[in-house]
Amino acid sequence: RLSELAQDHGLDIRVTAPPGAFVLSGACVAEIRGALDETQCAYLRDCFALGPVKTEAQNVTFLIEQLVEMAARAMSPGVNDPFTAINCLNWLASGLAQGAEAGDAFGLEAREGAWCPTVDMDGLLAASFGASYPYVQDDALARDAWTRLLEELRDTGQSEALRAGASRLLGHARRD
Repeated sequence: RLSELAQDHGLDIRVTAPPGAFVLSGACVAEIRGALDETQCAYLRDCFALGPVKTEAQNVTFLIEQLVEMAARAMSPGVNDPFTAINCLNWLASGLAQGAEAGDAFGLEAREGAWCPTVDMDGLLAASFGASYPYVQDDALARDAWTRLLEELRDTGQSEALRAGASRLLGHARRD
């Protein structure tokens, strides 16, 4: 819809907030070069969905963030439940493997006249295994599962981006 609007009216539209991002009231979510009338402005506004909470339909990283949070809480000193953390890691790895089948970029891509931020495999790896490492690194069971799953993603991953990203994370963890 953004591309159609841009092409039909000679506009250049650059969405500045990625899908699912938290934005403050009144914050800029798109930059437009060209003039819009009121009808076109209303059409542009209708291209965006706003809501009070994140949802998995609007934000591909939402479920990742929830699983990382569950793993973090599971590994807290008061709970100390590595098996729940490992289960979260299993689901993160499964999601990354399935996502890699779709390609290395997720979300909207640039089209004529309209540019939207994308989420790539590096971003998903950072949000999942990168974000979970501080919570699992001190527990042998959870750390071993983290390492095993990344090695499996590296060795059998569907995409070059997944294999390369998993290798980078493993390298960083080994230096720690």
